[in-house]
Amino acid sequence: MVIEHVGDYNQFFDHHHLDHPQPLPAAKAFRAMLTQHVYGPAGRARISGKATLGPTITNLAIGRLTSRIRVIALGPTLGETLRLNLAPLSGPRGEFNRSWTNGKERRGFKVKPDGRAVSGPADLHSSLGRSILLRPGPDGTTIDRVLMGAGELLALEEHHLQDAVYAEKTDGTKKPLWASASRAVWRDAHALYAAVAKARDATTMNAGENLYERLALFPPVDVAPEPGQSPARHINLWAVGLVAKQTTAITWVSGVFPFAPGLEARLYHASLRGSEIAEYVATSLSKAAYAAWTITYPNPKPADKNQQIARFDVRWKHWEATEEQFDLLLDDITAGEVVQECLLAYASVVSTTARKFLAESLDSLPRNSRGAQARAAALRRYDDELAHAKAPAELRGGKA
Repeated sequence: MVIEHVGDYNQFFDHHHLDHPQPLPAAKAFRAMLTQHVYGPAGRARISGKATLGPTITNLAIGRLTSRIRVIALGPTLGETLRLNLAPLSGPRGEFNRSWTNGKERRGFKVKPDGRAVSGPADLHSSLGRSILLRPGPDGTTIDRVLMGAGELLALEEHHLQDAVYAEKTDGTKKPLWASASRAVWRDAHALYAAVAKARDATTMNAGENLYERLALFPPVDVAPEPGQSPARHINLWAVGLVAKQTTAITWVSGVFPFAPGLEARLYHASLRGSEIAEYVATSLSKAAYAAWTITYPNPKPADKNQQIARFDVRWKHWEATEEQFDLLLDDITAGEVVQECLLAYASVVSTTARKFLAESLDSLPRNSRGAQARAAALRRYDDELAHAKAPAELRGGKA
């Protein structure tokens, strides 16, 4: 039941096995149950479908939040956080599902049902994505056994995804922004600010029925505050998602991004350019690694190519180091600093740090003529890429 313990019988987040002898504290079991209801990955439950309870209870549907990034606005207090994230009710609120035995017809497991319509927000947020039976331990404060099977299937509509932002797939279609193990959340932070800016620019808003419309309802600051002074209202946008590959949970990804009413256009520009600058630097590092490889390995075996290039490919270091600089960039914009000056400083630090990582990877080259040629070619290729006319202007010192 605890998603981060074991996936597909492989220990990855920690070392708890499915049959761990230590019982689970009831409070932790309750939180894990709530998480499983909305984030449970699709796949088969541990019980055998045909031999015991049947395939319709064994086959688990994907949780309603598993396929996308969930965004929560964090205010300075719990009350403010609740007000920011609770949509005003313009229709029926639905019935809170205290259990499946409160007089409503519960799902059967003879056939797979169609997704049922959602009657309101109370129904949506208390729906049971799994059937979960917990057995209390002898002292009543722990849970020592869990039986889990398929739960309710919902027919979700766009207004049920009131915090979702949409991103374009490679085929041109759009879907709610999704979590990825290879792409950090901060690289798409501009989508959050774009959603607020779009809502503020709209001629009419539906009384704040989604998160970004509610954020846009706050009065904007006419001008940026003085440098070093924070705006009157400061909100953080917390984006979190679960990365799963088929039935196996891989990792959680998250990011926290500052927001201030009226500064969303500046934050959008800074986050978009910050992401583009980081992407370009990463591409330049890849080309530099290739330049070093062509000289270091003049007669490579095709099967060894990727592993040999990886020796000089430091993009992973670049992405890890850039996240902190990106966060500092947005903090400076929120504090009222000039956007272009912040971007120039950010680009300088990111590109310089990336070049240092590249140089360190080249230190392993032999101290001979070929090694010196490979090192010089890689560094020259990196510098040439950053000086190229197609490079973001910030990497060229702001020169168009």
